[in-house]
Amino acid sequence: MSATLLADAALTTGFLPARLAAARMIAPDIRLLEFAPEGAAAFPPHEAGAHIDVLLSIRGQRAIRSYSLLGDGRDPSRYAVAVRLDPDGQGGSAAMHALAPGEVVPISAPRCHFPLALGAAAHRLIAGGIGITAILSLATALAEGKAPVRLHYAARRADRLVFRSALAALVPDSHFYAGDRGERLDLAAALADPRP
Repeated sequence: MSATLLADAALTTGFLPARLAAARMIAPDIRLLEFAPEGAAAFPPHEAGAHIDVLLSIRGQRAIRSYSLLGDGRDPSRYAVAVRLDPDGQGGSAAMHALAPGEVVPISAPRCHFPLALGAAAHRLIAGGIGITAILSLATALAEGKAPVRLHYAARRADRLVFRSALAALVPDSHFYAGDRGERLDLAAALADPRP
C-alpha cells in the first residue's frame, strides 16, 4: 500500500492503519488474514456480526471492500477476516490475496448492521459459502448463551466448508451441506416452525 494512500485515508476518511500480521490459506481459494494495529495498542472493540471496510488500491484506483470480522471482539489486538478469491470479481479479493505480511492497509472502525438478539428464545443461523464469516462470530457469541442454536451451512464443495470443526464444537445442532457430495440445503425445512 502506498504511503500516499495511507496518509490520504487517515486524513480524509478516519481509517486506521492496520498491519497484516499473518495470512494463510484455509481452503484452496480462501485466505485467512489477521491484522494488528499499527501505531496503537489495540483496535476498537466490536460486537458479533461486525464488519470492517478495507481501503485498497485496485488497478491504481482507491476502492473500499467490506469484510466480516471473525472474532467475538474480546481480543482488541487482532482483527481476522477470511476472503475467497473471486477470479471473475472486480479485483478486491485479488488485492486482499496479494497482501504480504507486514504490509499496512487502512481499515475502518468496525460496524454492525445486524446485531444479535441475545434475548431470543432460539436462534437459526444459515450461511452459504464464504458467507459463513459473518455467522462464525454470531455462533461464538451464542455458544455462551442458554437459548438453543441451530446452524445450516452449505457450500458448493466440501473443501469450502471452512471452520466446520469449530462450528460443530460451538453449535452441536449443526448441519453441513456440500454440493459436490450431492447434499442440498432445504431452506423451507430450515426455516420451518420459527419461534418468536
